[in-house]
Amino acid sequence: SDGERTKAMRLCHAMYEAVEEGKGRSVTISNLGAHFKVQKVKKDPFFASQRLLDLVQRHLDVFDLVPDGVTSGGWAIKIKTGVRLTDQDFVMAAGEIESSILPARIEEPGDFEEKCQAFRIECIHALFKRGSKVQLNELGQDPHVTKRRAAIGGASRKLLDLVNHFPQNFSLEDQGHGNFTIELVSTEVTDTSMLPGVAAQAQAETAGQRKFEGKGKGKGKGKGGPQMSPMMKGGPGWWGAGAYAPGPDWYGGGHGPAWDDEWGMEDAMNAFMTWYMAGK
Repeated sequence: SDGERTKAMRLCHAMYEAVEEGKGRSVTISNLGAHFKVQKVKKDPFFASQRLLDLVQRHLDVFDLVPDGVTSGGWAIKIKTGVRLTDQDFVMAAGEIESSILPARIEEPGDFEEKCQAFRIECIHALFKRGSKVQLNELGQDPHVTKRRAAIGGASRKLLDLVNHFPQNFSLEDQGHGNFTIELVSTEVTDTSMLPGVAAQAQAETAGQRKFEGKGKGKGKGKGGPQMSPMMKGGPGWWGAGAYAPGPDWYGGGHGPAWDDEWGMEDAMNAFMTWYMAGK
């Protein structure tokens, strides 16, 4: 499959870099397997039951196998004469595979369902780019994922809850203490039967969050009245455009906005309520 080809390409790249560090000398199979770059790629379960020698033999267009001269039947590996692979060669090959197996991005998603689908696709791209399995919080830091997540609720919706809507694409593993890993299990996105439910839930939660935030922002301002802090400061123009303006005797007893020590907070609050009720 294309996914297996991608993994094989990554291992070939790792082996090439490991052998290249030998500066033209051959590297025994055992030393090749001990190289950290090769070990990192070979940890993938796809390679679990495969011998490194067999994997090398799949890339004889890049490597030569020669007797290691150490053990009977042992082999060493070196890069073929004239072969020179660069990072760009692997990037181009990966790009060709990527474009053939990954779903096309939705650049300008329209309705909420399409925004949910765009989020799903970006998660697939991000996981593929990172080798198919990462910590969930690492996925959440991808800029493309962050952008699409913001369009369907942003921080008000847990990333864990969002990706759980797509079990056919993502597998989650609970590592305890609130930590999860996420693995890409399929790049297929033609089944969109879950999207109406995902969109409806996302819209409901987003609307609830906005309503809650709206209540918090309006708290204490009153209908059509000024904020208390400007009023207490007694600054000019604190009434605001179109607000009820009190008459010159509103303060009572000749007191102005900058009341003296004899006119206490209780008097100030009573005066404010008188003004507020008159303006309703």
